[in-house]
Amino acid sequence: MSKHLMDIGLGVVLTKMRFSASVSKVHYGYGFRVEKYIQIDIQDSHTKAIVQLFCDENKLTLKYRVKKKADIQAWIDAIAPYDMFIEDRNGYERMKWILDNPMPRANKNKPLDEFYIWVQKWDDYNLFLRNDI
Repeated sequence: MSKHLMDIGLGVVLTKMRFSASVSKVHYGYGFRVEKYIQIDIQDSHTKAIVQLFCDENKLTLKYRVKKKADIQAWIDAIAPYDMFIEDRNGYERMKWILDNPMPRANKNKPLDEFYIWVQKWDDYNLFLRNDI
């Protein structure tokens, strides 16, 4: 019976998950940063208990908002076999892209061209997602 409940928990996760990956200007000093998180908004305690079964099976922490890169990667890895059922398709694709293509770090030994190239790829990918999916 708990296998069925875990499967239901997976289904709830795939429909409730929202992915956010964006680039913003820092509020202090100069520069930009990547902000990313996964949000899982489950208010009902019974539904949360079913989702917790899926989380326990996959060694995931169930939080309203997951921000740490390692935790985000763990969630991405756990749901990867079922990614065709993810409701927030664009957000998921953006998150995968940003994890696979980290923003170059500012460094006095690196030219800004590397950052500009990354920004152009990010913008192109977002344009592609808006037009394709």
